[in-house]
Amino acid sequence: MMARALDRLAALPARTLLLALAGAIALVAMQGFVLLRKPLEEYRSLHRERAALEIFAKAPQQLTAETERTERELAALEGRLAGAGSKLAPDRMIVEVVDRLAGIAARDGTMLDGVRPAGVKRVLMFDEMAFDIQAAGTYHSLVAWLEDVEQELGPLIVTQFSIKRGAAEGTLAMELRLVAYRLADSAGASK
Repeated sequence: MMARALDRLAALPARTLLLALAGAIALVAMQGFVLLRKPLEEYRSLHRERAALEIFAKAPQQLTAETERTERELAALEGRLAGAGSKLAPDRMIVEVVDRLAGIAARDGTMLDGVRPAGVKRVLMFDEMAFDIQAAGTYHSLVAWLEDVEQELGPLIVTQFSIKRGAAEGTLAMELRLVAYRLADSAGASK
């Protein structure tokens, strides 16, 4: 049986055998790449981590600086997550948010017609503070005001929204409900 298979292979043209051999080598190489790609990436990642650790081992004073930088970044991220006035009591925070909303509106050319706190309630582990807001201005000033509110007052969610033409030419009247969340334990008060 082996002799017959060798005879058939010998009868094939050399060009066909070379193409079959090249195809087999290409398939083996592709399979090796697919199987070894992930382990090689992990090896490279471990090698980079080891090189970074060796740098810190040679210069321990850099580790302290890196730790301080990381702690500052973490504090900034926690501040952004907690939002403006996260250390204040809920009632005091409502006053702070209303004052900041008015200041941002004046800066962006938006007129606040009314800001009414809708109360504080507990949702899971968060205090939820809702504000019913009426504002007027041009489209661009209202958009700029909403963007600045989102940037400066931390994580806020618009839960209700309506917009109509305003009394003056080119102005819009907007009514929305903004909801602010913060961890209930961060102020020490729970409702």
